Amino acid sequence: MTALYPVLEAVLEQSGFELERRPDRGLLIFPVTGDNGAWTTVAQAREEQRQAFFYSVAPELVPEATRDEAARLMSRINWGLALGTFELDLDDGQVRFRTSLDVGEADLTPALVKPLLIANFTLMDRYLPAVLAVASGISAAEALARDVR
Repeated sequence: MTALYPVLEAVLEQSGFELERRPDRGLLIFPVTGDNGAWTTVAQAREEQRQAFFYSVAPELVPEATRDEAARLMSRINWGLALGTFELDLDDGQVRFRTSLDVGEADLTPALVKPLLIANFTLMDRYLPAVLAVASGISAAEALARDVR
């Protein structure tokens, strides 16, 4: 079985991202800019568990006063989402979108990594305006209704 970290690193390098490397922790950190904003993405390789993750982290923390509504937003968005999930840290207000793959005994390939990466960026960019709107005090239902596509 091949190591996961070098495969993630190669895909991200070929995509032209400026990487901050933390191989001791299995992390690759890089900025991303979409149509609706900019954020930081973290790629993580858990070699022993044979798992690969992408976390796109929203650029702002959700204030404590709006975290309950942000949790409602995460539930509304996640319902029916086929690939990935939004997460909210209720302690500090961090919002992130996670895509992941359990490789098991197989080799991780660029063909497996790229769809995870595309889904991660696409969905973070799609819902970032709603996340930021709820953080500023708008209801989850209203934030999602504003962004009907």
